[in-house]
Amino acid sequence: MRRRAFLAIAGSSLALAGCAGGGLGGRGLEPPEVALADIQFRGAGLLEQRLGLVLRLTNPNEVELPLDGLRIKLEIDGEPFASGTSNENVTIPALGEETVTVEAISSTADMLGGITGLAGLNDLEYRLTGTAFLRNSDRRLPIEQEGAVRLSRLAP
Repeated sequence: MRRRAFLAIAGSSLALAGCAGGGLGGRGLEPPEVALADIQFRGAGLLEQRLGLVLRLTNPNEVELPLDGLRIKLEIDGEPFASGTSNENVTIPALGEETVTVEAISSTADMLGGITGLAGLNDLEYRLTGTAFLRNSDRRLPIEQEGAVRLSRLAP
């Protein structure tokens, strides 16, 4: 009798936990799509530069995506360029988008390597990798996105 009561209680508890798991941790969420919207120059020193990486985050999910922050690495033409973090709380609406600025650091060597590599290029290819931290959850969503900026369109 006790065993049946225990099994009934345990089963009910698991069922209720499954229903309560309707939060973000219980769903198979897709990571946000990320595009580089802008690079803002924030200041320079002899050995490193401070940049603001403005990212456009698009939520491919049918539920909103509340984030506590981001950790990002930016490569330009296959070479490390900058890395940084943002602790900005942002909620990306379901099937919507938001912009976030990540405070990043680029070493002088990486910056000069990236600039000298631009000569004669028509496209600037970039790759963003990192992690999106879900609010009120231990879950993290991987970020990996590649893109290109047409340099010929930037020239007057």
